[in-house]
Amino acid sequence: MGGFSHHSRDSAVEKITVEKARLVARLQENLETHKKSFKEAYAGYLDARATAIVRIAEVASATDHLKKKDRKKLTEVWNTYSNLDVPQDHSKDYDQALALMDWDTKEDMDLSIQDFEYFINDNWEWTGKFQRTMSSYSNR
Repeated sequence: MGGFSHHSRDSAVEKITVEKARLVARLQENLETHKKSFKEAYAGYLDARATAIVRIAEVASATDHLKKKDRKKLTEVWNTYSNLDVPQDHSKDYDQALALMDWDTKEDMDLSIQDFEYFINDNWEWTGKFQRTMSSYSNR
């Protein structure tokens, strides 16, 4: 997870104070959105993987080099020729932030610009890769 210590030199505002209740609500909303997106992407990934396995099995059965029952060799072929990105579940990042909020006794929280990007704008360091992976498997 991003830290609570980042400060931007390019901005006059280095931190803001937010109501913890609003922050927790936003984090929970973002977590639910992430879980839904991950579930959709993972289902698409499983479909794509199944299709690739069938294709690899078809190739394997059409050649004398591999036998259908040789699962280990098919796994090696799969690992060698497949470049499917496995969607990553980042729920733990949200859970960690929510746990911090739960344990903090203050009613208001100070957020750095980076924390604001993560917690409010839902823009984490992994967001770009997650969105690219998700778009690969959406609407399959």
